[in-house]
Amino acid sequence: MLTRLHRQVLSWLPLPFAAALLTLLFLLLMQFLISYLPDLVGRGLPVVAVAELIAYSLAYMVTLAVPMAWLIAVLTAFGRLGESRGYLVAKSAGVSLPRLAWPVLVAGLLLTAGMAYFNNQMLPEANYRLNGLWRDIRVSRPGFALTPGEFYTGVGGYAIRADAIPADSSGLLLGVTVFESVGGRQTILTAARARLQTQYGGQRLTMLL
Repeated sequence: MLTRLHRQVLSWLPLPFAAALLTLLFLLLMQFLISYLPDLVGRGLPVVAVAELIAYSLAYMVTLAVPMAWLIAVLTAFGRLGESRGYLVAKSAGVSLPRLAWPVLVAGLLLTAGMAYFNNQMLPEANYRLNGLWRDIRVSRPGFALTPGEFYTGVGGYAIRADAIPADSSGLLLGVTVFESVGGRQTILTAARARLQTQYGGQRLTMLL
């Protein structure tokens, strides 16, 4: 009877685990898209680059979703066991909860070992490639961080504003206003057109007015 209960409890784990994992990944993905999609759409980025950003971002979502999905699966399995009164039968036969739950504990330890490998090997690699992809995007499209009609203050001592940023022109800005503050003095520069260029692998940014 005990072995049959073990198999039954284990058989109840995969479906709720998969359902919870997919649901949590969907919610985390929607959160990512809500946060970053407005910055990606309309910037002329290839669809492949956007897909790579989402794929590499899934790595950290997996690290968040798997433990929560496993908790939901375990609670669901033992909830079904209690609902079917299987635990009462086992308890009346002198079977303690640790003896009943040890296969689930072993499965949890195996999942923990798998996640430890994922966090130590795959997650750092995904984060490295994600950061490299962001860097390549900023180097190839210097105006990527700018939003039309808003001041950009990411460059020390400068505030840059562009009325329009054509998506199909790398680094081209239209209707540019630059506020320069150096040594307490403020200078305002305006230009109908400007072009941003990166040099030395993105370490240096040049604006041609």
